[in-house]
Amino acid sequence: MVNHQLLQTAFAESCRSYWTTRDKQSITGKGEGLAAAVRAGKHFGSVQALVESVFIDCGYGERNFLRDRSATVPGHYRVTKNWDLIVHQGDTLIAALELKSLGANSAANNFNNRTEEAIGNATDLRLAHAQTGMYGDLSPWAGFMFLIEESAETIYPVGGLSSKWPVDAEFRNSSYLKRGEILSRRMLQQGLYDAVCFVTSSQNPAQPPREPVEELSWLNFVEAVLARVREVQSHLSPPGPSTPYGSGRTLF
Repeated sequence: MVNHQLLQTAFAESCRSYWTTRDKQSITGKGEGLAAAVRAGKHFGSVQALVESVFIDCGYGERNFLRDRSATVPGHYRVTKNWDLIVHQGDTLIAALELKSLGANSAANNFNNRTEEAIGNATDLRLAHAQTGMYGDLSPWAGFMFLIEESAETIYPVGGLSSKWPVDAEFRNSSYLKRGEILSRRMLQQGLYDAVCFVTSSQNPAQPPREPVEELSWLNFVEAVLARVREVQSHLSPPGPSTPYGSGRTLF
């Protein structure tokens, strides 16, 4: 059974330590492998492990996960696309997940790139299935997580709104944090992604991360994953006995 309280605690620690490793020793207890990943705060390894743990608690295991270069699916506008994590059962694509961050120093140069990547990846995944039906009766499910660093560069309004035509009023006087929130909310509402989590954190380890929008919270993301698992299991037989790796796995 999924322990929501433990997942929330682990997620907060992952985001808190993402930008720095100074709080490396703040988490102790059982499940040292995952705890160590959370403490390290490198890339999204710790958060990805938390997402995997939700699937593991539902009966999936190592045989169902594709990562790194193996997490590749065919595209429509391009040959293939690598996602951060693919969860599958046989030929059925259970979930494709992308985890992205945006540091304060690179926000001005990279925010638009993050936006275009996020929109393009989901569009390509869905159109490839619509054209070929490669995933069978179950449409592909996509999840997106976006972590932005809280800093002077991201919390204050920025320019770049020049256009011959009126810019969407919601973007006026917006910061990069606000633009990230708008992007995340609209991608979820428009069905580009089935689950989106938007979170912000600073390099101050004493400052907890923030989840400013309830519908984009980590626990709502987890609930969307669980709903997807129920959908898949209503169409397919259960994934089978968990491997020793996934059996009874705890977060700490």
